[in-house]
Amino acid sequence: MSLSQPQSGPSYHRGNHICRRFARGITVALIILTVAACSAARHSSARIGADATAAPRIFETKVPFKPLSSTRLSRLLHVSVLLPNAEGPYPAVVLNHGSPRSAEARANRAQYPATSEWFLSRGFAVIVPNRRGYGGSDGPYSEGFGQCQKPDYVRAGRATAFDIGLVLRWLRKQPWIQRGNVIVAGASAGGWGALAVGGDDHRDVAGVINFAGGRGSPRDGFNCGPDRLVLAAGQFGRQARVPSLWLYSVDDPYFPPRLTQRMYKAYQEGAAVSSLYVLIPRDMRIGHSLMSSRRGPLVWGRYVDEFLRQVLRTENETLLNRSSN
Repeated sequence: MSLSQPQSGPSYHRGNHICRRFARGITVALIILTVAACSAARHSSARIGADATAAPRIFETKVPFKPLSSTRLSRLLHVSVLLPNAEGPYPAVVLNHGSPRSAEARANRAQYPATSEWFLSRGFAVIVPNRRGYGGSDGPYSEGFGQCQKPDYVRAGRATAFDIGLVLRWLRKQPWIQRGNVIVAGASAGGWGALAVGGDDHRDVAGVINFAGGRGSPRDGFNCGPDRLVLAAGQFGRQARVPSLWLYSVDDPYFPPRLTQRMYKAYQEGAAVSSLYVLIPRDMRIGHSLMSSRRGPLVWGRYVDEFLRQVLRTENETLLNRSSN
């Protein structure tokens, strides 16, 4: 079973934010798709809406926000924007970074060149924000989950979602954006925050892509509270308003399959919207780097392509209405 087979694949209907569940006839609603390495490498996706050979327009901007302790707009989030070299308005993807284990590494600016290029070649505007406490953005680091003995993964996800929400509200005001066609994607802590955003009332968000999302892994093969992570995923699922695509790898040292499958099952069991879990095989050797690796699009491109075709509004004939071949 694959996403390229619409008769058996997920159906994402956006009316009133309620989506028909994927594969109603399956008793246990946990779908694990193993990505065949050879077919992923061979897959050729249609480039939609942009000249893939043309350099994108790139600029840096700062999104203002009001700290809870202040009455004025005194803080700024650093945001990188890449626009296709084509006429807009564009659908958009917001690529949200993870939370490195080392506090010193938070100063680095988020960059995802391969993933950005993939979306640009499909006519997307690419937005790469740096949340509070990261990459030169103002404000203290605010998305910790507390002590490892008693982690609060819901609070951590909500803190990440708060910053993503600031960017989404700024994005809605931009004249070059397609209303209702924004995808929120994220890696690791950013993917976890994207799942939390999926339960918020952001009118322009069409779907969420979770690249190896989760929290609470201070070292390989260990999580501070795996059962708490599963419970938190269930809570996010009960609040979900938009479809989601979950992408994980068998060789992920942060979040192994036995944990992520439990997370996904808890999420889907409580959700009124469709979702899909894809497990990347070990021989792809991509680990926790699905969104940052140069090889990432070769691994997940076909599944993200199909997800976009299912969830984006297609009233505009130029938007993702061509078949991949």
